[in-house]
Amino acid sequence: MTVRQVINPGTLLWRVHPAGLGPAEFESGEARFSPHHEAALVEALVPDPKFTSTGRRVLPRELLEGKVASALRTRTELIVARLPFGADPAGADLEGVSGLAPSGGVGAVPLRNGGGVGAVPPRNGGGVGAVPPQNRVTPPIHGVSWPSERAMPHQMIVLFGHRCPPDALAPDRPIALDDEDGMRWLSGVLAPYRVELSGPAKPGPPLVFINYRTTGGTQEVYWLDDELRRRLGEHAVFRDHRSLRAGREFGPELLRNARGAKVMLAVIGERWDRTFDDRGRRLIDDSSDWVRREVAEALAHGVHVVPVLVGLRPKLDADALPEDIRKLAGLQVLHLRHRSTERDVASLVDQLFDEVPLLARAHAEYAAS
Repeated sequence: MTVRQVINPGTLLWRVHPAGLGPAEFESGEARFSPHHEAALVEALVPDPKFTSTGRRVLPRELLEGKVASALRTRTELIVARLPFGADPAGADLEGVSGLAPSGGVGAVPLRNGGGVGAVPPRNGGGVGAVPPQNRVTPPIHGVSWPSERAMPHQMIVLFGHRCPPDALAPDRPIALDDEDGMRWLSGVLAPYRVELSGPAKPGPPLVFINYRTTGGTQEVYWLDDELRRRLGEHAVFRDHRSLRAGREFGPELLRNARGAKVMLAVIGERWDRTFDDRGRRLIDDSSDWVRREVAEALAHGVHVVPVLVGLRPKLDADALPEDIRKLAGLQVLHLRHRSTERDVASLVDQLFDEVPLLARAHAEYAAS
């Protein structure tokens, strides 16, 4: 018996996806969700589990690298065809689905057009009240749903990109699964399913992320990196060329650390917003410019961003900045003189710790360890 199911606007759906893929983007034309975060995680991460001698399932930590669990809210009403337990969603015949379950959240009722007692006769065969075929409206089917086999009795949903409105899903909140906080949350969610993480824990997000442009000199940046690591610890500071590992996809790593840091230092030299491409366009105006993307990611996720002006560099003009980083111009700045020495950089860090107590506390804890 074919069943339609209505997903009302405002419904929260969860999915697991690569960090380089947007939460609302479709991979290979489709995306897999569940209204239950447990089901989304188990179906995505524990497809063929290995068991320990105590009967627990093992999830290697390395499989979490670059993965994100995202919650999204539906913006429009979506309709899916409900499949029976064990059905293959890839083989669903969406064109043959007819009828509509009443709205009321994620749920479905059987159609009454399959014949037998209680069947509703079609109204397109002629006679009084018949609806001409050309006037009949069939609501679109946006995907399929079925009972999860690994996280019963929860439900899984596949939405097809070409069938869904472009603004059907709004990202609500992301959780990086490959950092300390994400793994702690994941362990708690998977514990009732007898799943445990194996392998060494990965260092959590950095305390400080250093954002800078390589043109115009980087010696001050290197000294700043060294001084912060001396006071806070090796893994507490992220600077791209030192922190990124060979062979890793750098884009997702940069953005994950930019949004996960407690503090971002935006080191702004004379050419920070005055570097141009071969067509004479400012790099900062290019939405793919990584200096801009890092700052925008940090601002969007509430990171404490501190602009550090180098030399006689004037403050930023908000009207001359792209919308996603315009807030940077209104933030209180620190200054680092041109041709700075290591002592100058140490003084800047002293001032930074005075201005940001979080870092002063972290320094005290590191020094006492």
